[in-house]
Amino acid sequence: MSIHKSKGLEFPIVFLCGTGKQFNMQDLNEQILLDQDMGFGPKYINYERKIEYNTIAKEAIKIKSKTEILSEEMRLLYVALTRAKEKLIITGVEKDLQKSLSNKQKDLEIYAETEKIPLSLVKKSKTYLDWLEYVYLFNKEKDIIEFNKIVLENNKSRVENEDKEDVKEQKIETPKNITKERKEEINKKLTWKYKYIDSTKIEGKTSVSVIAKNNEKNIQIIEKPKFMQNIETLNKAEIGTLMHLILQKLDFKINYNENDLNELIQKLIYLNVITEKQSEYIDKKKILNFTKTELFKEIQDAKEIYKEQPFHMSVIDEKTKEKILIQGIIDLYYINQNDEIVLVDYKTDYVEKEKKEELINKYKEQLAIYKQAIEKALNKKVENIYLYSVYLNEAIKVAI
Repeated sequence: MSIHKSKGLEFPIVFLCGTGKQFNMQDLNEQILLDQDMGFGPKYINYERKIEYNTIAKEAIKIKSKTEILSEEMRLLYVALTRAKEKLIITGVEKDLQKSLSNKQKDLEIYAETEKIPLSLVKKSKTYLDWLEYVYLFNKEKDIIEFNKIVLENNKSRVENEDKEDVKEQKIETPKNITKERKEEINKKLTWKYKYIDSTKIEGKTSVSVIAKNNEKNIQIIEKPKFMQNIETLNKAEIGTLMHLILQKLDFKINYNENDLNELIQKLIYLNVITEKQSEYIDKKKILNFTKTELFKEIQDAKEIYKEQPFHMSVIDEKTKEKILIQGIIDLYYINQNDEIVLVDYKTDYVEKEKKEELINKYKEQLAIYKQAIEKALNKKVENIYLYSVYLNEAIKVAI
């Protein structure tokens, strides 16, 4: 994660990587620099002599801005260095490590009598690694900081060292005098398994659709990249998603006929919600069939209607007893004339009429989560739940 995102968090072991990357000073190269206190600093351009150079105002703002950038970088480095509970491992790359260290050592020798690293050297630095090297060199012969292990090497020296080593294959033998108890202790350590291994296999945050598909081999449908969006044909899953979208966009104040539906589709095309080509795949008859159902009429008469309602909810995983944050979007729920809450979920799956029970079983867990989310939010029981099958043109009541 980025250092920004790590703020406030702690970890047993932390790797701080890429400390050799230079600070971003690109903003200082702009033609005009701005400062809320000092105003603006432009370049001076002499058109007759065809030369340009920074004005005093720009140089002043540049100095101030650089100081502010370094201050922010130093705050970030402080955050990075204080995230580890037990061990901090820092990595960085330099073109010529020994030369860099030698030059920094000479810089510090100039200020040998000072009690801290001079500000001029801090401002001169261009990377976190520069600062860290100064700290290392400044303190290596003092008792101010205890370094557990410092590894300073470059690829060239490491390879040379490896070439000089006489690496021999050694056979590891078990000591003859090892006791039975010691063997059992070693075996116990080598075969140890994490007590909460199941907790590492569950997501801390998931969606309702993932839970519903946990036991299936379905591929989750995601939006196509733009370079693929001009493909002439849609597959069944994409047609199902398209039909679902049209159902969501229906206005329950309208008694739809074919002209009304065509107007809705044209509006969606105009708003770039769907394309002209996609509109050819909409089964208008199935959509109109829904508008003629008793369920549609009851929704029209409802006191309150809520469409596409997002929610987040914590649940306990039955196996691990860990909390999981679930997110999802409820297609539709409404409060009818009897002040009862009714939940509706649209489904475009192909299903045979005699196999409706399979559709119910497939989405029962998903609907149970929706029901629980609504009841928690409104502190009121959901009285009825319906799966509306677009394929069967039927509202199937589900008991949960």
